[in-house]
Amino acid sequence: FVNDENQHNKRPPPVTKEMIAQYREELKEANVRTIKKVVEAKARKKQRAMKKMEKVKKKIESISSEMGSNDYDKAQQIRMLYKKALIQKKPKVTYVVSKRNQATSKARHRPKGVEGTYKLVDRRMKADKRGQKAADRRNKKRGKR
Repeated sequence: FVNDENQHNKRPPPVTKEMIAQYREELKEANVRTIKKVVEAKARKKQRAMKKMEKVKKKIESISSEMGSNDYDKAQQIRMLYKKALIQKKPKVTYVVSKRNQATSKARHRPKGVEGTYKLVDRRMKADKRGQKAADRRNKKRGKR
């Protein structure tokens, strides 16, 4: 036991301040570099946007080469094309009223008949929101007082 103790019970080798500074520099360099996945995702997003704009440009060329309509109509169509291209569609979220066994279970499974993104909500909260929307609609019809 004493031999084992002597063999493993040694002081660690001294670490100089230069070594610590060098290690910190390496860490800084690693932190500055962007994450590969993020770079790839941004590149994909940019590529999709470029494709979309190419399609829009082709449509614009076809519109501008038309002889039938006047310049104002052409400009309006072009404006609408650009507007549609720049609008990003939000994914539709389906709200599912959670049952008692779904609310507390750790492993949540996708409810039957639900596609895409979904969110489990409380029944009372959903009813309150529905009522609030109905009240807003009623107030809108009557006019503000």
